[in-house]
Amino acid sequence: YKQALVHDRSALKIKPSEKYPVQCIREIEVILDQLTAQKTENAVKDTARVEKPDSVQLAGDGVKQQADSLLASAKKLEDKGDKIGSSKAYQDAAQVYRMNGELDDAMRSLKKSYALNQQLGDRDGQATDLNNMASVYYDSGQYRESVENYKKALSIKKRLGDEAGELEVLT
Repeated sequence: YKQALVHDRSALKIKPSEKYPVQCIREIEVILDQLTAQKTENAVKDTARVEKPDSVQLAGDGVKQQADSLLASAKKLEDKGDKIGSSKAYQDAAQVYRMNGELDDAMRSLKKSYALNQQLGDRDGQATDLNNMASVYYDSGQYRESVENYKKALSIKKRLGDEAGELEVLT
């Protein structure tokens, strides 16, 4: 796994001649902060999420069953001591829950993945979880929490020297 991670990271690196200028990244961060502040000011104080009708949810029960199956797999892997596989399964379940508008379930899965990645010392995995949590917070109208998680994810990517990862967080 570690060797695959090394190859994966090196494949994602931007060539030195194509580096994204640090100043541009800082400018994007400032713009992101300004947009988020504007959205927060304009947001209705009651951030209660309007539930989607069943007809709008993606394939309804089928998608829910898929997410629940991924969640069950994550728990089994965790019970067997496979923290890496479990973390990935929690991330996958979270994405399916999020696509189906089940944001609370998505957040619970991401928090479990994050805890496992902390135990593993997998900073890249933690950044991925934080980035995904930020998206769930954004979807639920919790803009301040969203920005905080995006900033944490970006900080980790910067410390790792993962410029492609920085751009992923910023987009």
